[in-house]
Amino acid sequence: MIFEGFIDFLSYLSLKQNASPTIDSAILNSIANLPKAIPFLQIHQTIHAFLDNDEAGKQAVKCLSPVCNEVIDQSVFYRNHKDLNDYWLDKSSPKKEGGENNVGSSFKRQISMKKKGRGL
Repeated sequence: MIFEGFIDFLSYLSLKQNASPTIDSAILNSIANLPKAIPFLQIHQTIHAFLDNDEAGKQAVKCLSPVCNEVIDQSVFYRNHKDLNDYWLDKSSPKKEGGENNVGSSFKRQISMKKKGRGL
């Protein structure tokens, strides 16, 4: 797997609910570092690319094609978002319902708002 940034990698781990991926991962921290990662990537048959949904990310996927047998552009799964982290933030954020977010509403239902014990 290859990620453009470390935050995207952390978002991937959160999405998969897995703190220890079982396959090799490379984090570029910038598309400009792609040439430095080529020797590492060349030893892999398949590369899953989790790069940004911008022109630089698309060009980087094209540059990876001659590096290994198969490059799988995973950005199609978060195509309506800037990157994997943006997708994760959108997916994990509470949705608004009746002016309140669901987390706040459920919190209020779970914990009685009545005072108990001594007042302050």
